[in-house]
Amino acid sequence: MAAITTDVVVRKFVELRDEVARIEQETKERVGVMKASMQKLEAWLMLKMAEDGEESKKTQFGTAFIVLVDYASISDWSETLAYIRENEAWDLLEHRCAKLAVRSIVKETGEAPPGVNYRQEKAIRVNRPTTK
Repeated sequence: MAAITTDVVVRKFVELRDEVARIEQETKERVGVMKASMQKLEAWLMLKMAEDGEESKKTQFGTAFIVLVDYASISDWSETLAYIRENEAWDLLEHRCAKLAVRSIVKETGEAPPGVNYRQEKAIRVNRPTTK
């Protein structure tokens, strides 16, 4: 039986990481094809239901129905922040902090801002050998 060495462990780690990446990529591609097909089916259903003047359609396989989906993104942060402040619309904000900004404050002051939990953990990362 071969001795366990750092070389053996790192080699195995890289092999497994490569296999995981290959499987994830293959899965991502397969899922992408399926999602594209599902989008075409959704478009067909949307047209058919509009044609028939329906909001929902029950079948033996399930019920298709039209919903209104909301999307919101920031186009101008300074305008948005001014609106939030002027209208005290704090509910427009998500409850989280940018970890890089928190890290910067911790580095500068030695502590996280009040009300913010911050921690660091050691983790292992493995790089491939560089090719010359």
